[in-house]
Amino acid sequence: MSKETFRQLKKEAHRGDAQCQYLVGDAYYYGTDVKENYKSAVAWYLKAAEQGHADALYALGQCYVHGEGVRKDYVKAIELFVRAEKKGHADAAKAIDDCYNSNLSKRHKSVKEFRKQLKAAEKGNPKAMNAVGYAYINRQGVARDETKAFEWYSRAAEKGYLAAIYNLGDCYYYGHGVSQDFAKAAEWYSKAADKGHLDAQYYLGICYDVGRGVPKDHYKAAELYQKAAKKGKVEAQYNLGVSYARGEGVPEIHSKAVEWYTKAAKQGHSNAQFNLANCYYDGRGVKKNLAKAVEWYTKSAEQGNANAQYNLGNCYMNGEGVRKDQARANKWYEKASDQGLANAQNSLATSYYYGRGVKKDPVKAVELYLKAAKQGDQFAQCNLANCYSDGEGVTKDLVKAAEWYAKSAEQGNANAQNCLAFCYYKGEGVTKDFYKAAEWWRRAAEQGYAKAQYHLGNCYYAGEGVAKNFTMSADWYVKAAQQGHASAQYNLGNAYYFGEGMTKNAVKAVEWWTKSANQGDPMAQFNLANSYFNGDGVTKNYYTAAMWYEKSAKQGIDRAQYCLGLCYYYGEGASKDRAKAIVWLRKAAAQGHAKAKEFLAKIGSR
Repeated sequence: MSKETFRQLKKEAHRGDAQCQYLVGDAYYYGTDVKENYKSAVAWYLKAAEQGHADALYALGQCYVHGEGVRKDYVKAIELFVRAEKKGHADAAKAIDDCYNSNLSKRHKSVKEFRKQLKAAEKGNPKAMNAVGYAYINRQGVARDETKAFEWYSRAAEKGYLAAIYNLGDCYYYGHGVSQDFAKAAEWYSKAADKGHLDAQYYLGICYDVGRGVPKDHYKAAELYQKAAKKGKVEAQYNLGVSYARGEGVPEIHSKAVEWYTKAAKQGHSNAQFNLANCYYDGRGVKKNLAKAVEWYTKSAEQGNANAQYNLGNCYMNGEGVRKDQARANKWYEKASDQGLANAQNSLATSYYYGRGVKKDPVKAVELYLKAAKQGDQFAQCNLANCYSDGEGVTKDLVKAAEWYAKSAEQGNANAQNCLAFCYYKGEGVTKDFYKAAEWWRRAAEQGYAKAQYHLGNCYYAGEGVAKNFTMSADWYVKAAQQGHASAQYNLGNAYYFGEGMTKNAVKAVEWWTKSANQGDPMAQFNLANSYFNGDGVTKNYYTAAMWYEKSAKQGIDRAQYCLGLCYYYGEGASKDRAKAIVWLRKAAAQGHAKAKEFLAKIGSR
């Protein structure tokens, strides 16, 4: 071939002539009047092969066999040889056999099986038609072609082949080879389900459960799940368990939920194992058994269920159903965290923050808190705000702290609402605003958050951000005090003693001061000491008074130090001891207590 001939040939090839494209490919393949170039040969063979040129199909197949210009691929080669054989190429059949003989891997055997099924399908065998459709969908011996899969499923379904009827439903459900159409999917699933097809019953159940292609109907869904579940369909067993747990389509019977979860869990269904573990953990539908909960959490976690990994981590962290092991807890938190589970990231971060089972690392903690916070986890957002507020693991930034408190607070996190209120109250990271402070304390207080109830009580007492109102103040102190908040108990005692928002009652005052004093509140201890010293609301008792004065004095309350000094000086409730008296009086005087100074001057012991 002359160079001029090659030039004319290439010109016609560019115009789309298949024979010329094949010949140009040959020229590049053999290096005829042009530099040998396998990649260029393949490119031109491919153009001709796309037009069904038999010689080009065969030549391109050989390129795949030998790895010339393309990566070696026997499956692709066989596909091309099959097409060449259909076009009448004399050597294609032998080339196919050579491929089988040279590489008998599972993949290549599937090609041979596909050819066998295709021949049977073309002769009208419905089972083979379905098999060919399945092969096209799942790339078994042939390139994936959803359109051809749909065509073969349709032909088999028309002949009443049950599996194909179900598969046709799948095609409409997922949009394989046809426009997605849930109504059509439900129609074909229904036809297969009526004939007892297990998977069709399950998927039709899903359609009714979520109202996809059919009106939502939990009763029909549960009925279909039950049919498939009784035949051992694990997914149906799980879904039926969920139906019983929620009371959707069946009565809410947690013991029945446990029964079906157990069947699915024993077959290895991860979500069923997780739900069953939750039932044992909560004692819902079965007797509470933390060890059993751990057993099922472990099975689910080992399959990669992130929620199970997180819950299992909690069990190890708290010693529930298993020996407490913080290091192992963190390993499970980490597995769940790596899957992006926000609450696991938050828990692992907390471990790094406090050094629980891992080396303390606030920087790592902040990194994990941030990941969870960005996913919207309210607890991580609050914890991240704390880090910015305290400058732990990150540069202190009160503005960012307030921003993250706000994100968490908006989601209803009472702790964050309380902290955000403080930001507004003190003007830290935000403009000082008593009204906003009171509003955020109210939101947290209404959720039963004791600290916020106490601070809201203070707002009403002082008239900060709200109108001054002793009754409202006392009401919030009561709520916090009943939850054991020491400062609220002290303030409530004051409210009773002075009759501010409550009917004046010294006995009630002593009752609440005692609760607060026992928790270590120094002012409650001082007031309680006064009550015992004066017999106000309680039987007078100097010894008890001196005891409470001493507790308060040791916490630095100057008035208590002064009174304790007098007790020692006069021997009231304590053995008379001038030296001890002077020690306590001097402590009070050092804090500026005027009467202590006067008394020391009076006894000549400045």
